[in-house]
Amino acid sequence: MLLKRSRNIRNSAWNLANTLIYPLGFLGLTPFFMDTLGDYLFGSWMLLNSIVFISVHVLHFGMGPSVAMYVAEARGKDDPNRLNRYYNSSLNFTNILAIGTMVITLLIWLLAPLELFQWKGILNPDDLKIAFVFTSTLIGVKFYEQHFMGFFKGFEEYDTAAKFNMAQKISMLIGQAIMLKLGYSLSMVIGVSLLTNVLLVLIQFIWSKRYLSDYAWSASFDSLIFSRLKLFGFWSWLQTIVSLFSFQLDRLIVAFALGTDVVGYYSIASMIANHLHIMFESLVGWIFPAVSRIVKEKGDPKPLYYSVRSALMISSLIGLTILFCFRENLFILWIGPEKFKHVISFIELFILLEIFYIHSIVPKFFLNGLSELKLVTTLEVGYKSIGIMMMLIFFYFDHTAISLIWGQLVAMMITMPIELGIINRKILRVNWLYESIAFVLPSFSLLFTLQSKNLAIQIISGILTIGLSYLAYIRYSRIDLKLLSE
Repeated sequence: MLLKRSRNIRNSAWNLANTLIYPLGFLGLTPFFMDTLGDYLFGSWMLLNSIVFISVHVLHFGMGPSVAMYVAEARGKDDPNRLNRYYNSSLNFTNILAIGTMVITLLIWLLAPLELFQWKGILNPDDLKIAFVFTSTLIGVKFYEQHFMGFFKGFEEYDTAAKFNMAQKISMLIGQAIMLKLGYSLSMVIGVSLLTNVLLVLIQFIWSKRYLSDYAWSASFDSLIFSRLKLFGFWSWLQTIVSLFSFQLDRLIVAFALGTDVVGYYSIASMIANHLHIMFESLVGWIFPAVSRIVKEKGDPKPLYYSVRSALMISSLIGLTILFCFRENLFILWIGPEKFKHVISFIELFILLEIFYIHSIVPKFFLNGLSELKLVTTLEVGYKSIGIMMMLIFFYFDHTAISLIWGQLVAMMITMPIELGIINRKILRVNWLYESIAFVLPSFSLLFTLQSKNLAIQIISGILTIGLSYLAYIRYSRIDLKLLSE
């Protein structure tokens, strides 16, 4: 009953389910995928998935978050005509991008020489070329997915977006497993992804019209509306560019410097880390359109920020601690002892990295909801640029995949307190120095606890972590349970 009554809890629950169901299914089938495809072909598949993910978020120019922002604004102003104009302008922009992608796909099919697809360990470059063609087509289809997901989120209906996404991913995963079981090639596996995404987009288009009054598609661009979408989208796009470059660069370095066999194992750990972060984002992502709506209604969004921030930190630190403590049992059971030896060091460091990375989640959504675009983009560019620099420095001195993660971890330890201090001083106008330091201390204490090999030190530092967390996230924070359960 509480789930039905509470919009925020419902959004968090469905967002979490959407975030977890595909990764858990994929990770559960990963041993089967690796054994069936082999290390090199599996690594190539992971690289193609990274290309899709990067391309969609880079080339759509932040239009998805921009649609969510302005749809929420139109709702706050109760203006259905403006809502239609935002929807139509975003859809037309997506159409242009999709057509451009189809042209590139045709050029790859007709002009790309086969030698480009003769990768190390690949026995059938013809099939890899077909896989590339399907991958390029999939990118164009996923542009529409970004548009519709942003539209539903603008209505704060994360459950609707999650249901569509879950249906597509579950059917895709089942289809991919069946294709491999029947002996089909990598191109057919990616073909399943393409087919299920096309079906999803068609269903979403039909469903989205339920939210629009007297809407009729028009091929013309609404210059005023599109300029607003473009402005917010540009800043959101910059955030995405830096984020993708910093947290996908390591996979590309591993792939081209250390080989696709290594990138297969590294990608497993990286994928776990990425989905952990996305899972935590899914718990609180609804704050972005909610803050935008509250501002348009002349309300104060700060109490919501404080409550969501502390709730996320408490739940995420507990979850990461449990995962780290039971990592050996979980991952040996999952992929077996042989593959476990190749991935465990990566997984451990990615978990420790996430202990600090979670501090960036709520401020990003909050500042975007306030339309503080330059500030949030500056912060993102700043700490992620430092992350890239530290990653490259560590890799230069220690030419291993593990050094890339250490570089990112050290960068997060340096930059997260600085980011919180800037936000506290410029936006929240609170005791910025004290609150920023106090809010990050539990993460440092937990890092020390998990890294220590001495049981007595672990117990003492664990108790200290609990005490610091209580002071920072409960006693001195302004948690309003009513706001969280609205």
